[in-house]
Amino acid sequence: MKLMSRIFGRNDAASPPQPEGDQLRDAMILFANADYAAAIAVWLPLAQAGNAAAQNGIGMCLIGGLGADADPAAGAKWLLAAAAQGHAEAQRNLANAYMKGEGVPPSDVDAELWY
Repeated sequence: MKLMSRIFGRNDAASPPQPEGDQLRDAMILFANADYAAAIAVWLPLAQAGNAAAQNGIGMCLIGGLGADADPAAGAKWLLAAAAQGHAEAQRNLANAYMKGEGVPPSDVDAELWY
């Protein structure tokens, strides 16, 4: 197998993981190009590891039904996780969810807390 790798210039060893910042950038490019399911696939492991930007992205996709079936309650949970870490965009998005009652009970009081 090593001979084939040398002949064809392939490296069969696993590539190192892509840095988190690069993954976030790639996900945003996918999102901007309306490839929402692919963006979610990139964001999900980051979000599960606690990345607030990824949590915000998944939250917005789930609330809007972009790249996955709409699940506003799950989307609001992701937004809350990101907002609780101080992610400003997630805080605004969560406030909007409270204003509209998307995935959370409508509440001007809770919306004001996150604005």
